[in-house]
Amino acid sequence: MLFRSIGYKIPSRDKVLSVLFAFVGALAAAAIYLWRAARLQHLGWFVPALALLAGGALVWLGNQSRTSSPSALSVVQLVNGVPGSHEYQSSGFGAAYSPDGRETELGSDKGGRVMLNMAGGSLQNRRMEWTDLGKYRWVNLEQPQGQRAMTMTRSGTARKPFIAEATFGPQGLVGQLQLGDAQGVSDAVINTNWGRIGVELNPDGTFVASADNVLTRNQYLASQFLTDEQSRRQKTLKKVLDSVDSVARKSALQVFAWTDPWVDGLTLDPQRTVKGSALVQMPLTITRPAPGTDYLIPSPLLPFRNQRGTGPDGLTSSPIWNFLKNEGADRDLPGTAWFVFEPPASLLPFEAVSARVRVEVSGPIGRLEVAGWKNGELAVLKEWIDPVGLLEFSIDRKSTRLNSSHLVISYAVFCLKKK
Repeated sequence: MLFRSIGYKIPSRDKVLSVLFAFVGALAAAAIYLWRAARLQHLGWFVPALALLAGGALVWLGNQSRTSSPSALSVVQLVNGVPGSHEYQSSGFGAAYSPDGRETELGSDKGGRVMLNMAGGSLQNRRMEWTDLGKYRWVNLEQPQGQRAMTMTRSGTARKPFIAEATFGPQGLVGQLQLGDAQGVSDAVINTNWGRIGVELNPDGTFVASADNVLTRNQYLASQFLTDEQSRRQKTLKKVLDSVDSVARKSALQVFAWTDPWVDGLTLDPQRTVKGSALVQMPLTITRPAPGTDYLIPSPLLPFRNQRGTGPDGLTSSPIWNFLKNEGADRDLPGTAWFVFEPPASLLPFEAVSARVRVEVSGPIGRLEVAGWKNGELAVLKEWIDPVGLLEFSIDRKSTRLNSSHLVISYAVFCLKKK
């Protein structure tokens, strides 16, 4: 993805077609003229000469297109900020493009390491020369014509602190986000082990992660229509979250945001432009809202699992939900599953007033019921016949049992009956 964003472009189709049409037109005009003059034998040298002229024009266009592209650097970085401090650590990859193979300027005055892949390059000696603490430059570094991969790592101190704090409000999560000295912050998401929430950022650093802005299973950005850059960001974030060694998998609650590249202190050729983006990640701290506050808990912050043992109806819960994979299990037979929910510990104790149930159906189901336990018996709250797509239903304390006095909401907030 890095190599696609820099480098030269081939001549446009219009220019190439113009040369070809001019070649065909000149050839036709010459043939008609020589035929009328009874001198067709001259086509024997005229056609090759005209072909060489057209080929030379195409070569000139290609060379102009290549040399007109500026020297550029495209980077993608992962920045880990330390909450409550100014410290961060960054690592990333880059693609450096040079239209003409010559000695390039590369170094840093704020530490870190930048390594350019010179495999297959010249055998000229080159070295990293340290001039002071945290300052170095590459000497005799001649980048061959074209593109070269590079790696970069750095631990640094930002002028502004890293802050990621939130609490619950009427819309969902509200809080403050400050990513050090980051510029161009956008496409922020909150990631949990149970899903992701899109974040709406304000210029003053405040944000809202609404309960209505929960992302789907394969969605990693809140935008409905993605630009080419956002498509690259979505693929990159997916790889980060899928990585076994990812910090995001070791922390239950993380905030991610995309920013401009963090190349402060990197010494480059003056004419070299920098493109790309950086993914900043840091843990999110949640505090308890003020007493008496009405708030919503977004579903990624409300993990649930099948009821172990028997449900309130005395029957064993059916395994129609895979708790470990957080997805439905393939099952041909009817079944009833009771679920228990675990709210954030920082909210306890609280009074549950209502809940909204969302079920996404991607396969054939004859009938689906949402039921609750009321007055010692099972009460069907909602029924769908041949459902498909996203189903939504709201329940309140009067319609079922919403017990919020313990860490885990006991028994049935609702159950699903698949028939």
